[in-house]
Amino acid sequence: MVTPAIENIENFDNDVEITFIGSFVSVGAMKNHPNTLKTVILDKKYSVLYKTAKDLGNFDAFFSFKSSTRSKFLKFCVSAKSKYQFDKNKHINCHQVKIYNNVVNDSGPMHVTAAFQVPTVAIFGPTKDDETSQWMNDKSIIVKKNLDCQPCIKRTCPLKHHECMKLVSAVEVLDAFRGLS
Repeated sequence: MVTPAIENIENFDNDVEITFIGSFVSVGAMKNHPNTLKTVILDKKYSVLYKTAKDLGNFDAFFSFKSSTRSKFLKFCVSAKSKYQFDKNKHINCHQVKIYNNVVNDSGPMHVTAAFQVPTVAIFGPTKDDETSQWMNDKSIIVKKNLDCQPCIKRTCPLKHHECMKLVSAVEVLDAFRGLS
């Protein structure tokens, strides 16, 4: 369940370093992931959990794919600029993988999601969002930069910097994603 969400995060930041926190089994499954910086096996005692969270230091983002009380406590204790947690009460009868993977670029899948009115964050770079966005999907949020060179409609950046995509941060996309609910 976590792997597709992690792949999406990596697509936005190739240099991401991930600290996996969880049970012996879940951490063991992810410890050999190429972007793993650290793994931490959680103790079930809240006092130890609090100390562990404080000892971890600061993070750019915190994600929890669980909605348990212990996970909520960890989210509260950990130091992160942005915090995201699965809420089973908001997403009744919906698989968690779907919740964390509603982000697409200007592509065929974006138009399929529009056809089915799937809440979607669409990232636009060199393409024309006013012509090719999800115009029939009220549940769509567009993330883009407003650069003088946009839209150039080129696969390869004529200015050799591709800032229209590189300047879109993972935090911007994740904040837009939070706005879908």
